[in-house]
Amino acid sequence: MTTSKHLRARASTVVAFHDSLVEMLSHMERVEKWRSVVHEMQPMLGQEQVVAKLDNQTSRLAGRAMAAAGEYETVLELTLPHDIGPDDVPVIQRWRHTLDYPEALEPALLLGTLLQIAGRIEGEAELLERQERTLAGRVARFIGFPADVRAIAGQTSPGAGRAGFIVAIVAQVIGTLVLFGLGGWLGISLI
Repeated sequence: MTTSKHLRARASTVVAFHDSLVEMLSHMERVEKWRSVVHEMQPMLGQEQVVAKLDNQTSRLAGRAMAAAGEYETVLELTLPHDIGPDDVPVIQRWRHTLDYPEALEPALLLGTLLQIAGRIEGEAELLERQERTLAGRVARFIGFPADVRAIAGQTSPGAGRAGFIVAIVAQVIGTLVLFGLGGWLGISLI
């Protein structure tokens, strides 16, 4: 899979989380939690089982979205009702704040931020697609090292790395002997 295709797959994972959260929120409503100052999102009457099922799905997709977003994860500064001051909150990791404290992390803000993360990843994919279409991109893809070559270099297998090291030493010794032999035969110093 090319890097641009990999990025597009990562973006679609974030969008799947977004879509699942949208569906779950459509079965929920904001209710007063404490003195009409603090609210929370709860299932609408008769929607408890639907929300429970969607909550499980959304939680699983949130985990996948955290991994997919990686360095594109957005951090927002939020002040939660029980905190003393503002807190830096990674939105995918703490997505439940929109259910527990919707006044601190408005659902619309969370959903918009998720789409922005997906858009940033898709933007990177578009840049890479343009680079991959150039001659330099095609050459780079053509001469990319396969997994076996990396294993010989010792990046994935210590045993193969030692074998590659031994082969390199033998090649240097043979090369040195050839140079000395050729130089002696020609009567000149090649070193």
